[in-house]
This record gives sequence, structure tokens and C-alpha cells, in this order.
Amino acid sequence: IPLVLLFALEALGRIKIGRGFWWPLAVRGVRSGLSRSSLAVAALAVAISATVGVGIMIGSFRYSVDEWLALTLASDLYVSAHGSAPARADGTLDPSWPSFVRGIPGVASLSTGRSLKLDLNNAPVDVMVMAPGRHSAQGFRFLHGEPGRVWAAFERGEVVLISEPLASHRNLQVGDSIELVSDRNGPVSLPVGGVFRDYSSPQGLLVLPRVWYDQHWEDPGISAVGILLAPQAGQEMVLIRLRQWAAKTDHAVIIRSNREIRERSLEVFDRTFVITHVLRLLAIVVAFVGVFSALMALLLESQREYAILRSTGVTPGRMAAIILLKTGIIGLLAGLLSLPLGWLLSEMLIEVINQRAFGWSMARSMPAGVFLQAMILALGAALLAGVYPARRIAGLPIAKALREE
Repeated sequence: IPLVLLFALEALGRIKIGRGFWWPLAVRGVRSGLSRSSLAVAALAVAISATVGVGIMIGSFRYSVDEWLALTLASDLYVSAHGSAPARADGTLDPSWPSFVRGIPGVASLSTGRSLKLDLNNAPVDVMVMAPGRHSAQGFRFLHGEPGRVWAAFERGEVVLISEPLASHRNLQVGDSIELVSDRNGPVSLPVGGVFRDYSSPQGLLVLPRVWYDQHWEDPGISAVGILLAPQAGQEMVLIRLRQWAAKTDHAVIIRSNREIRERSLEVFDRTFVITHVLRLLAIVVAFVGVFSALMALLLESQREYAILRSTGVTPGRMAAIILLKTGIIGLLAGLLSLPLGWLLSEMLIEVINQRAFGWSMARSMPAGVFLQAMILALGAALLAGVYPARRIAGLPIAKALREE
């Protein structure tokens, strides 16, 4: 950073701003105290880069989750049983639901799913047993495997599908065999046909074809029903019919629209990352301490220089303005340096940390607001840290400072 600052300050010194000497005086003041100011810039840049890196990572993650939800929620309406946890639909629906839903006018397609846990290589794994409808293929984005061929094989019960985190954590790929212990036939296996993108489970998800599952397990239950409506069908009328039927059954159910699930999921996502506001606060504190310490050290070292300026007629207000201009330059340079540092940090978070911890890959999103916030934080923290030193220097006793060596 000191080397970069030398070139940056030299470039800033060539810029002409107004007719006064305040700008070149402030730039040269920062450069002459580079042993101190470079530490302040480094501390501020590193602190702000943390907010930039995390901001880019969260922005990319939110964009990817939003895109994934739009793809995955292929049905218009969902009926699910209450599960063992608020985020899990692993209960059991009344078996009359599929036949009732098929009889509702305006229903174009129907899919069912059964959520459960099975042991895979002596470790539990989340499993979705799916009886797909004609619209279900739209809910999968395959990262490995030819989509049309994979989906046709899945509908025939010839392959299983695995999520990206499961492939990462269990070191699985297309063509490998999945072996499970069934109720009827003991150990059974099926090859992996495709790897799909999924953010619902950090440990991974295994999707089994219903036709294959029914051959090996004594479990006809379902946990959820996905309903695709015909273009001319009225969603509100279908919802009324579903709620009326739900009141007649013994099982408690949740009926939600595609849009409602998507909005609630993103609300949960945003609440999860509210804690990052604390990171910005910590960055401001670190930056404030670093810049304040550097400015106070410069004050002690340059009292005589400031006293000479005051003795030549520079007013206390002008003196304070020069100091604040110096801190503004420090904040500006730190903010600019934090942007590439933050981008590098985001690459580490996305490509290394997330991949190793969760097995998730995500698309890149560079929110302009993150860079604007970084510059505002850097300038704000620097100027705030410069207020007290500026007041001290402006009120410096001239005679006493000139006598000190």
C-alpha cells in the first residue's frame, strides 16, 4: 500500500483544484507523513474491504437463490403437510389429496413428493421421492448430464438425481452408483443420472423416482403436492376449493402459492444476513481508531510546521479545513484500494469458503450499492476521525509550538 500511495499521491498532486494552495498543501502533508498515513490507509482499506467482499458474496448469493427459486418453483400452488421443523415438509398428507386435486377444473398437471431421510453409506441424507408431472422438469437446472436424456431416464425410474452439495460432500459424480437399504429387498442401487443446482439443504438432497421407490419400500405416503394450473384457470377459485377440502381432512396442511413461497424465502434470506450490518459498524470502529491514531501521531510530529502556517496568517478555520482535507484524501485512497481488495476477498468467499463448507456454486453479482457504501464508509470514517485532531491543531498555541524542538 505505501508503494501504491506514492504513485497515487503524485498523481493527485498534479490535479489543479481552485487557485489556492490548500489542495497541494494537503496532498504533500499526507505524502510527507507517509510512514504514518500509509498505516491509516492500510487499516481503513482492509476494514472496508471486508464489507465489500461480504457484500459482493451476499449479493451474488441472493441473486443465485432468487434465480434458483424462480426455476425450482415450477408449480403454481403447493399443498404440503406440517413437518418436524418449520422449514421441512416431511409430514404425511391425507392419501385422498392427489385424486381430489386431479378433479378440480383448471388443474393442468400434478406432481407429488415424499420427504424423508435415508442412510447413504452409513450417513443420513435428505431424500425427495418424486412422482413428476409434465411440468416438473422445469424445476431442475442440471450442472452435469444432458437435461433431456437425464429427465427421461429419471421418469422411467432408471437413475437418481443428486444436488450439487451432495455431490461435493460425498464425492459423487454422474455415473456413480447410489446404494440404499430398502424395506423389501435389502441393499439396492441406482446410478446417478444428473447433478442439479440446489440451495435447500447445505448437506445435499437425493431425488428418487417414485416408480423405483415403490418397488423397494413399503411407504405409499406423500408429503407435498405441486399443482400447475391451466392458463385460463382462476387461482383464487382453486385455492378456495383446496382450503375447503383441507378443512374436511384430518391432517393439518399448508397451502401456498408459488409467489408466496418465493417472497417468504427471500425474506428469510435477508433476515439471515442482517448481522452483516454489525460488520460495517466494526469496520468503521477499526478505521476510526487507525486514522485517529495516525493523525494524532502526525499532530505531535508536525506541531512546529502547523504553528509556522498559523503565524503566516492561516486562520484556525482554514487550518482545520486543511486537516480535514488530509483525512478526506486518506479516506478516498483507502476507499479506492478497498474495492479490488474486497473483490479478491469475495472470490475467496465464493470459490473457496462456500464451496468447502456447503458445496454451493453461485453466479456473480456486483451490486453498485456495495461499492458506493464502501466509499461512503471510508470517507465518513476518515473525516470523523479527523474532527478532534483538526480542532486540536486549529487551537494550537503558536508561540509555544514554535519554541518546541
